[in-house]
Amino acid sequence: MKNHYPDGYGWIHVDGKVGCNAITQKYPTVEEFCKEWFFKLRAFPYLDLVIAVTDWNEEPWSPDDKFEDAVVLGIYVHDKCIEILNKQDTLAKYQEYDEKYGQNPERFEPEYYMKHGITQVNEAYLRRCIEAYGLNPDDELEKVPEYVWKEER
Repeated sequence: MKNHYPDGYGWIHVDGKVGCNAITQKYPTVEEFCKEWFFKLRAFPYLDLVIAVTDWNEEPWSPDDKFEDAVVLGIYVHDKCIEILNKQDTLAKYQEYDEKYGQNPERFEPEYYMKHGITQVNEAYLRRCIEAYGLNPDDELEKVPEYVWKEER
């Protein structure tokens, strides 16, 4: 999403795993969620993911709030279809995906890449993406830590 650049909300690892932990720009209805994922599913029919919709307003209300308690419903995108899940089924699907795809959470933090010397994105590709938004890559890359895009030479 352009308005989140350069921070973004997600990750794509070199092994192909994709993840995201995000908030929406507004309070969408279930119908709006389904329309959005219908269009994404038409473009990418192989999608297989689960989304939990919570009652949080961007963050937990207190540090003691648990994700599991905040889930209201889920959206399960798979096999060219979209399913609306109740809370119990959403949590079960999350558990299933965590067992199948779960990673050490440290792997999704910037320090992991810095510590292991892993370049997160190819510089030429990142420049093309920035240009696609009509922005100047030289100006924008000054805002992004070099460990993200610059290989050690």
